[in-house]
Amino acid sequence: MPAWLCILFPNISHAWKPARGNIISICENWGYECLLIERGQESFDLEKIIHSVNQRLSNHPTEKTIFISSSFGDIVARELLKKNTIRAHISICGVSDSKEISLMSKILLWVAKKIRPYCYRRKRLRHKIATMFNRKRTPGVSIESIKMNTKCAERWLSKGLSERASFLLQYKEPTLPIKTPAYILYSEDDNNFKNPKHNANRIAHYYEKSFVITLGKAGHSSFVEMPQSYEETISNILHNIW
Repeated sequence: MPAWLCILFPNISHAWKPARGNIISICENWGYECLLIERGQESFDLEKIIHSVNQRLSNHPTEKTIFISSSFGDIVARELLKKNTIRAHISICGVSDSKEISLMSKILLWVAKKIRPYCYRRKRLRHKIATMFNRKRTPGVSIESIKMNTKCAERWLSKGLSERASFLLQYKEPTLPIKTPAYILYSEDDNNFKNPKHNANRIAHYYEKSFVITLGKAGHSSFVEMPQSYEETISNILHNIW
């Protein structure tokens, strides 16, 4: 059996395997080796990340490679897809353009930029900000899931978050269509965007071929808010790609 590869691009404040929900196990069940992109806690270097992934793709070519990106990770994935055509890109609550980000999220990003000298040395403040980044929950979400997701955000509230926030606030949409087929997943109550569906449709226009799929009445962290629907959707897409 060929060594198929799934490359995971995390969001702005979560880069820890548990924060991907059960997505790694799902991909492995379909025969994919999963690689979570390391971005460093002290800085954000987009060119270094791109070089590292391109090197991995060149040194270990596979019959079937897919990208799965969440939120901020969409930007990194699209930068790579400008010069690489792979089997498919699964975009989960991705960022299209800074203009689509809601006012509250822009405030949080601004806070992430400005409190850098104070936040990362104070555990209580890190917890408070991580809770803000994980705001709004769907009723019925387990306490354990909320704690895990917040803990993951705390872990990555590092100096590099300031640089990622600055990059995101200045980000502009790509100008050339991407050849890789894309599955654009969005949550209907995702308050990180002014209009989640409009944001998803805007991402879809970046690709020559795309499919827009709703994850239902969830917020930005659909993998903890509606895990069954989230995991079924990912599995169905992988079945379609297969």
